[in-house]
Amino acid sequence: MPKIIHEQGIAAIDLAKELKLEILGSKTCTAKTVEAIEDAKPYCLTFFKGKSELLLESLTQSLNNVVIIIPEKLKNSPLPKDSAYILSNDPFKSFLNLIPKFFESDVSEYQIHPTSVIHPSAIIKQGAQVGPFCSIAKDVVIGENCIIHSNVTIYPRVNVGKNSIIHSGASIREDVIISEECIIQNGAVIGGDGFGYIPDSQKGLISVPQIGNVVLEKNVDVGANTCIDRATLGSTKIGSGSKVDNLVQIGHNTQVGSFSIICGQAAIAGSSKIGNQVILGGNVGVADHTEIADGARFAAFSGLHGHYEKGDYAGNPALPASTYRRVVASLTKLPDLIKKVRGM
Repeated sequence: MPKIIHEQGIAAIDLAKELKLEILGSKTCTAKTVEAIEDAKPYCLTFFKGKSELLLESLTQSLNNVVIIIPEKLKNSPLPKDSAYILSNDPFKSFLNLIPKFFESDVSEYQIHPTSVIHPSAIIKQGAQVGPFCSIAKDVVIGENCIIHSNVTIYPRVNVGKNSIIHSGASIREDVIISEECIIQNGAVIGGDGFGYIPDSQKGLISVPQIGNVVLEKNVDVGANTCIDRATLGSTKIGSGSKVDNLVQIGHNTQVGSFSIICGQAAIAGSSKIGNQVILGGNVGVADHTEIADGARFAAFSGLHGHYEKGDYAGNPALPASTYRRVVASLTKLPDLIKKVRGM
């Protein structure tokens, strides 16, 4: 957990000024921490965009809170005496922008911990921190203000861009490029060998050398225990701003565009091409060489193969969502239909 740094509280007026938004109610009311509205305690910052006006009224009349709220929600609510309303058209986003004001990271300023093993040729740039028991191989470059947590293993010739964070237990294989402001969660493996084999009359199967790399562009997040395989030749690429959830498998030579979201336990086979702003729900399976156009969205457990244009899809094999809903609806009618056919 991050450490709370404002135990004395931040005045509502200062929070409103930070967001450049209008404030109603008590401008001197202070918030000491942040909470979801259902768990709100005295002197906290929260947000409201729901329908329960009674919840809102009880919250602001009985507790000294700062509530970020959509202006329309105030039509039937009296102004609070000891609480404050900050008016926002997007309360949740405004709430997220204020959270860093209340917390600081628990990362110790260890700089380079003496228990880590760092090759003499590695470059650790200004402001970077390396935690205990890390292994950093030859010709690695760690950019400015990076944080490498404990027990991270970084293979030769890896380049980590400035302000990136690699959490404990992650493994970054040789020649991987991690651009600026990326976050790699615990246990992720970036650049492991791709799953490539060919038949052999004597050995059965032999491995295809995987001599490419992985490139994560700026502001990519990779979830815990996710694996992104290195390319056979060339690069496996994840585009800028894309977010990859926990327990995701991305095969060799896959190309993912910018600002795409890949949810937990999705599996993407090699050489697939995924466009910009694509969403893959949980447990989606993508066959090799599948191509997905910009803006396509797939519901959980969809099965993909072939080519998909922009649109919403569901099912296995994935169908346009409207078609899939009709298919599911018709399934409940099949027993009666079969009975009717047999009776003809």
